Amino acid sequence: MTNATDHLISLGFKQYEAKVVATLAPLGLAGVAEIHRLTNIPRNKVYETLDTLTKRGIVEVRPGRPRIFRLIPARTMIEQLTEQYNRTAKEALELLDEETTRVKLVEESDYVWIVKGDRTSRQRFAGLIADAKNDIFILEPFPPKYLSSYRAILTAAKRRDIRVRAVSIADHIITENPPRDRLVEYRLLNDKTDEIEAEYDATLLRYLRKTLQTVALIAVVDNERALLIAKGVSEVKNITGIFLRIPGVPAMQKATLQRMLTLFTKSLSHS
Repeated sequence: MTNATDHLISLGFKQYEAKVVATLAPLGLAGVAEIHRLTNIPRNKVYETLDTLTKRGIVEVRPGRPRIFRLIPARTMIEQLTEQYNRTAKEALELLDEETTRVKLVEESDYVWIVKGDRTSRQRFAGLIADAKNDIFILEPFPPKYLSSYRAILTAAKRRDIRVRAVSIADHIITENPPRDRLVEYRLLNDKTDEIEAEYDATLLRYLRKTLQTVALIAVVDNERALLIAKGVSEVKNITGIFLRIPGVPAMQKATLQRMLTLFTKSLSHS
């Protein structure tokens, strides 16, 4: 069971400070000897702790021999701590905002980022969509787990007049009644390799099949940034995301994927 000392430590008090405050609260007035006896804190440490608490305005002292100490009203102490916490938090936020702005300027030259874990990958995906300015292209194997989870931010992007193409590719085992969806375009993979004559196109088809087996999601935003999320081997913690902003590569990725969709898939979506 937690006691007053534990709660005070959670509020940022050091252990000796928390013990002294918790001891003074029910006593009202006390000297160093009594505090030392009740807390088992070494006498010299009691003096140091009381001096610190006095400077912080939490403890008041009556001069004399011996000196007598008392705790300010508990409500006043908590209000002071809350005000101090809020002021410190505000200052920290301002400093972090400044640092984030500085890092964003540096980030323009950071072309590849690797993110680990399902939660981190999802956060990166959501941030990528939220920061889009003109165009979003997303490809996900069927069933579309990411697209289903982030419908709200994709719909919000469309309301901002951002072009959104979200595609989920199924293989031949999809049901005869494909989902009806205004946001996600459902397509079926054409597996007839004997109809493909050009070696380049055959290579693209093999690449598309491999992509559907190993990739959970590919997203390209504004032809400048791309996110590839690989499927985890066994657990969500094994999911790995690769974020790219190499000039020209995201646009090339998108163009290649769109060509593959045209050549090797057919629409299952209803108008």
